Amino acid sequence: MPQFGCRLPHTAGPATPPLPSPPGETGPSDRDLVRAALAPPATADPLARETAARELADRHDAEVMAYAARCTTTTAAAELLRTSAQRTAAQSFLRDDDCAWRPHLLNTVLHTAAAWSGADARRHLVPDLLTWLEGSRGEIPVPVPADDDTSDVPLLVAAFRRLPGRLQTVLWHVFVEGEDLTLAARCTGSGTAVVRRWTETVEDEFRAVYGRLYEESVPPRCRPYSRLVLTTARTGADQPVRGAGELAGHVQGCEGCTRAFRDLSRLHTGQWAPLLAQELLPWGGRQYRQERAGQRLLPEVRAAAGPHKPLPWHGEHRLWWAALAVAAVLAATGAGLMATGAPDPVATTRTARTGEHADKWNSWTRSSPPRPGDLTDVAASTPPPKPKPSRPSRAGEPSPSGKPAPPARLDLAQAGLRWDFRTWGSRPKDTSSFDRPGEYHGYVDWRPDREGSVWFDGKSHVQTTRAVLDTSRSFTVSAWARPVPGGGAHTVAAQDGANVSGFLLQYSGADNRWRMTMGDADSPDAARDEVRSLGPPALDGWQHLTAVYDAGKRQLRLYVNGTLQGTDSHTSAWRANGPFTVGRGQRGGAGADLFQGYLDDVRVFQDALGPSQIEDLASAGHNR
Repeated sequence: MPQFGCRLPHTAGPATPPLPSPPGETGPSDRDLVRAALAPPATADPLARETAARELADRHDAEVMAYAARCTTTTAAAELLRTSAQRTAAQSFLRDDDCAWRPHLLNTVLHTAAAWSGADARRHLVPDLLTWLEGSRGEIPVPVPADDDTSDVPLLVAAFRRLPGRLQTVLWHVFVEGEDLTLAARCTGSGTAVVRRWTETVEDEFRAVYGRLYEESVPPRCRPYSRLVLTTARTGADQPVRGAGELAGHVQGCEGCTRAFRDLSRLHTGQWAPLLAQELLPWGGRQYRQERAGQRLLPEVRAAAGPHKPLPWHGEHRLWWAALAVAAVLAATGAGLMATGAPDPVATTRTARTGEHADKWNSWTRSSPPRPGDLTDVAASTPPPKPKPSRPSRAGEPSPSGKPAPPARLDLAQAGLRWDFRTWGSRPKDTSSFDRPGEYHGYVDWRPDREGSVWFDGKSHVQTTRAVLDTSRSFTVSAWARPVPGGGAHTVAAQDGANVSGFLLQYSGADNRWRMTMGDADSPDAARDEVRSLGPPALDGWQHLTAVYDAGKRQLRLYVNGTLQGTDSHTSAWRANGPFTVGRGQRGGAGADLFQGYLDDVRVFQDALGPSQIEDLASAGHNR
């Protein structure tokens, strides 16, 4: 079965990943990461390879898994289909001149499913897909490089492939899937400002390339009408309205010109994205995009308008953090990137030190695909991962109805607790609608900084009388902090269990980083998952911290000043039923890691806030 982009001789990438960019600049693109993940094991740093695989998974796994789940009958089969396609796609991706990773991988998933349909593994494919494959005889259009024959490829797909890979990435992520410019910037290895400029012209370039391909490919009998088709399609009409009945008659009798007129009309009216999804994924592509639309409120035209958050990538710190996070995984598995052996599609291996799921990342370290026919037919007990939750439409962006959406702001009244420390007293006042006051323990001092904040001397804290959060469910905790330099850990916020805190948002003096951490059980010896900041705290100024636990994704996220620092998986779900605390954590049933410095505006939400909402928290004025 031909694969997406398998045309040019393979040339091995560098032995190690590309050098990280300085903080604040762009990071590695998808192509850089795939090249690093496929670097020869004999010369490459295994941690660097694992780092690259992990970042690629963070960017794309949930979406690709959602499409694989549409094709298969069980969660285990969907995971195996995604993993098998991923190995094939990674190598063919580097043989192509230039293409976008996400649609390349999705297309390879469909080709892998087609290969399954002729083997014992067909029993793992959904009946609708099998019926479609039998009708199409496995002839799935494959996007091809620009210098290849495009006669058997839909013109829309051929035009898409003629564009540089960075523009393909922008078209797919921003216009087809409606994702934020930040992800497109990460995938292209570019800055958000650059990607925003590309969005202003990429549709025009897409139309121009399509028009050239159409004129180059039409047979002699169509050439007298080709220019008229191009001109008339600019009106966006469903059928020709110019050129009298001659053009209309020709278009109606010519399948190629009919398709070209339809495509060009949609390209001029901004209605091309569903069609491109369907052409690239001829089975289930439109439905895949519709599901994404439900998650992300996809606009049909000019998705890139309006403000966007800064790029959450800071080069060496992110790479170093990810390398540390996967060290235990690599040590536990001992698997090289191209190691052989069939994976167990259901079982996962959990390491004691980091709590990471080795199976997720080690899917990149297996070169020999498992035999699909040997897959245990296990019914899915839980639904497959869904696409990442969407942010609300931002100011200036059109809603699905085509009308501009109002500015998306966080409703601060949603907070389950808010201590803004605006006024001094013996107890901090909860200004949320839940009225959950706290009680000071030890010496604290009210200061006028930020229109009211509290100084903790390293021996004091404040806590509620009972639990505020259900730590087994999604939650978000944010605060403004200004710590005093020093060793040890300084806890900003936590919630007590019987023995240890259910979560910790704190400053780690040992490595001079902010961190969010959660343990697997109410025990000091339980494995812990954690996310650390990319850089050291600004000890001479205030910083806004946000810790998120997303139970749906089983993921921890940490933000500093509204910018994502990193993520980590967390699958345990125990509930800490003790008081919510600010200024201390808990270890061995006693207070620990008390904070020294200033704290202000602590907020708690029983939900996993999205990136735009966290931006709103970080940008909100004092005591608002």
